[in-house]
Amino acid sequence: MQREVKNYINKISKDRFSYYLKDQKDSFFSENIEQILEKSIYDFFWEYVIASMSAEVIENIISWEILYYSISKNKATDWLWVISSYHKSMDILIEEQVTKPFRKYFNSKYKNNYKLENDLLEKSLSQVLNSWYILWLWRLFQLIKNIKEWEKLWFLSNTFKEFLDSNIFIKEVLLEDDFFDLFEEIIEMKVLWEKRHNWKIDFSDVKKSRLLLMWEFKEKNCIIYKLANIWVVDF
Repeated sequence: MQREVKNYINKISKDRFSYYLKDQKDSFFSENIEQILEKSIYDFFWEYVIASMSAEVIENIISWEILYYSISKNKATDWLWVISSYHKSMDILIEEQVTKPFRKYFNSKYKNNYKLENDLLEKSLSQVLNSWYILWLWRLFQLIKNIKEWEKLWFLSNTFKEFLDSNIFIKEVLLEDDFFDLFEEIIEMKVLWEKRHNWKIDFSDVKKSRLLLMWEFKEKNCIIYKLANIWVVDF
């Protein structure tokens, strides 16, 4: 597993830095950023957690760290690249850890046998379940918020609540107060949607997003670790 992480880093670092100036390449390799990144990822995500993540998630985490290193050296770099990698990692993790099991649960019990309410969240959930759309981050946040605050739930939202009740590992993460607070903070920053689409990302947005999502590989009370750790059982 450690060898696989190293191979991802070697490949992505060469691909990414083919676009950069020579002095920046030399700085990257002379400062042993590859080795530092390899150790950070492997020490932070213990082996079972790494094994539970798809290669695409790991590659996006590596990409954003390499790009973050670049923008910390050169603030003229396009910060949107880093935010895009953050967003991609979140989308993939939610799809793998939450949405796929929810679709399976729903199809085993209800399939298309329900009345669709005239509600934006319900319509979005219907697309997720029946048309294989992704569960957008702000829709997931809205869903979790409604459940936590005992808001009225229409059929599909209530089915998601039933799904959580039957899957304790997912429920413990998504309804945990610490996870909710982190999730709420990054949603309210609007960095993964409104600011990103309007090209209004600055370095402070990237730095704060990185802390909330990964906490510089130092603190496991962060969004990415909690999502990645959903299905990992601590024996």
